[in-house]
Amino acid sequence: MAKYNHVCKQCGERFEDYCETTLFCSRKCYYDNKNQNSKYSNTICPICGTEFKQKRQNHMFCSVSCRVRATEKKIECICDYCGKPFSRKESEVTKNRRHYCSDDCKRKGMYWSDEDTNLLIQNFNTMSYKEMTGIFASPKTVDEIKRRAIYIGLTESQQWKPEDIEILVKYYSTSPIQQVMAMLPDKTILSIRGQAKAQNLKSFYYLSRIYTDDEEEYLRQNYLSQTNEQLGEALGRQPNAIGQHLWVMGLSRPKCADGYTNISEYIRSRLYMWKNEIKEKNNYTCALSGSRSNIVVHHIYGFNLLLTEAIDNVGLSVYEDLTKYSEDELNMLTEEFLSLQEYYGQYICITESIHKYFHSIYGYGNNTQQQWDEFVNVYYKNK
Repeated sequence: MAKYNHVCKQCGERFEDYCETTLFCSRKCYYDNKNQNSKYSNTICPICGTEFKQKRQNHMFCSVSCRVRATEKKIECICDYCGKPFSRKESEVTKNRRHYCSDDCKRKGMYWSDEDTNLLIQNFNTMSYKEMTGIFASPKTVDEIKRRAIYIGLTESQQWKPEDIEILVKYYSTSPIQQVMAMLPDKTILSIRGQAKAQNLKSFYYLSRIYTDDEEEYLRQNYLSQTNEQLGEALGRQPNAIGQHLWVMGLSRPKCADGYTNISEYIRSRLYMWKNEIKEKNNYTCALSGSRSNIVVHHIYGFNLLLTEAIDNVGLSVYEDLTKYSEDELNMLTEEFLSLQEYYGQYICITESIHKYFHSIYGYGNNTQQQWDEFVNVYYKNK
């Protein structure tokens, strides 16, 4: 089959082709010519600022993702930690009290630094709680300032009366903490915990967490075929308590195909700054060996025990899908976890190898002070 001789309409080079009507010698020349003669010019994407060539008159966005972002109803916000302006969905703005431009700012905004704590100490007797909300590196609510003041010993809840102690003794072991707080409206949760400790009381959370071997075996045999409501009805427990204990036992039902980050991983990710501060305060030194390499922070009172108590205290259900929680719920849970962590104060800096040695003996989860004391004796005896 004969070829036809052509002159490229774009570059002027001669070329041969089997088609009689070919105008361009290459695809590059075709697109160069098309761009040069297009009636549409370069424009700037209003979403990401990228310059691009329009393909049609109403071609406003450089990509599909930018077009989708443009349809989202956004509101301009100011980051409550760094002050940087940013935009976020209207639905997220209306359902949350605070707004952060990044996860890093969110962690810093929720954490009480030494500087903020010192500011609270310096101004506690000269400013009201409301006046102090704006003096910190990250704004704090009145309730957060009150809780921190009580925690560091600047103030106390109102004096405990005999009738208050009587209510506490009667209901602390038989009712959830939210109900106890409702019966003692002028007492903070820290004050209630402190008085309960003084009265040697076990919380309803602690007592209801104890499951018999037969109950746990029933859960193992039936959790895949029954809902939490059905399991709770069979064992005489609340569905929420069943969900928490399944999580403690490491039992989870098949998940959907979508990826997720569970609540345990979420809380652990919020401890990064706290762990660094604890290691720094302890001079990056292992409390047992004196070594200064590969230091980790070990929860003597188990992480899972802190988390399940925090979940119980704020009254959240346990979901495998993190997106089912609002940002305010996650913030409340994080604050409660950090508060419990400091309330118990049972953590220590050790080397990673000692950390693994401990868990090889006692396992991961439900760890206690008694286990740690036994381990320390074993460690020094072997050493």
